[in-house]
Amino acid sequence: LGWLKTPTEVMGVAAEFTKIRALGMPAAYLTTAAYAILVSRKDTTSPLACVCLAASVNVVLDWIAVAYFGMGASGAAWATTVALWVGCFAILNVVNDRGYAKHFPWGTLKWKEQLAPVMVFFGPITFLVFALLSIYTALILFANSLGVTVSAAHRIAGNVFAVAVLCG
Repeated sequence: LGWLKTPTEVMGVAAEFTKIRALGMPAAYLTTAAYAILVSRKDTTSPLACVCLAASVNVVLDWIAVAYFGMGASGAAWATTVALWVGCFAILNVVNDRGYAKHFPWGTLKWKEQLAPVMVFFGPITFLVFALLSIYTALILFANSLGVTVSAAHRIAGNVFAVAVLCG
């Protein structure tokens, strides 16, 4: 948070928020993997239902934690973390119920033969991703050093740019 030039008046709240949200990262990774399994099987409805469930849980818990208990940012972080885990368990349950988890060849992968074609692209792609993330991080640091308003405008402009790129 210090590298992102987080203002000192919100550093404590931001640190607590980040620590709580970090507890939900394994759920986010597992959900992403389960989503890929389902989409590869041409099932987009089940992941959507799981995301809707998680979003509903998040909204309800946000209201309870922030409005009712007055927990502020930490309450919002706990609500989001719980919602991530609820969505994770829901989507993993779908993957398990459909029998996709038991068809994975655990322990039978031939790493060298299967990874060789991927490794040809691994180096250049890794370099490209690292370069792009470094540039984006530098832009965020620069925008944050110019103040909250510039930082917010930078994030909005970045999102508008991403939507424009995705939409063509």
